[in-house]
Amino acid sequence: MNVVYWRDKFIRYSKYHKYQKKFGFSSWHMEPVCSKPYVNDVIEYLKNAGKQGDSIVECGCGLGDIIADSSLEGFKRKGLDCKKEVIKADEEIFRKEIQDGDIRFEIGSFETIKGEKVDYYIAVNFLHNIAPEQVKNMFYDVLSSNEIGHVITDSVNSSDYPYCHDFDFLCDYGFSKKCLGEYEVQNGIRKILVNGKCNENM
Repeated sequence: MNVVYWRDKFIRYSKYHKYQKKFGFSSWHMEPVCSKPYVNDVIEYLKNAGKQGDSIVECGCGLGDIIADSSLEGFKRKGLDCKKEVIKADEEIFRKEIQDGDIRFEIGSFETIKGEKVDYYIAVNFLHNIAPEQVKNMFYDVLSSNEIGHVITDSVNSSDYPYCHDFDFLCDYGFSKKCLGEYEVQNGIRKILVNGKCNENM
């Protein structure tokens, strides 16, 4: 690990340790953003491809590294996570942003939202632990119940994780995919995939 990593880890620890102690979320969430370089690329993509007022939902939002980034102010944002302790922490960390109406956090997953129009739906950094058939069913829940413009996912090909998803099944919903970037992970490669409707600019 380099100096930047340890510096950023110390900064993140200083910022979030009291919330981890209070709510008891996993220490995994204390990893600094510099160890997840795709985070900034997803944010940049959203800033450049989207426009003010567009809706963004992130499933598995963790401590809001993507969905709560300040450069995405002006988007309608919602963070979902199935871990109650994570959402409770988010509600304290981003109390002002929530009060200002900039963002919402809810305990939930793919089946949570119904009947919504979502311009960008994000699900990254957890699906590689879930079996392919279950992943298909999870996306069926959200895509069949909402109007989704773009889906941002990741495909992790590493011996450290049990599954590597190609998300080709999203073609059945009218999506086509492009690779936003590739990133080294331990013993493999992570690809960030942007899946957009075939008739839309990605």
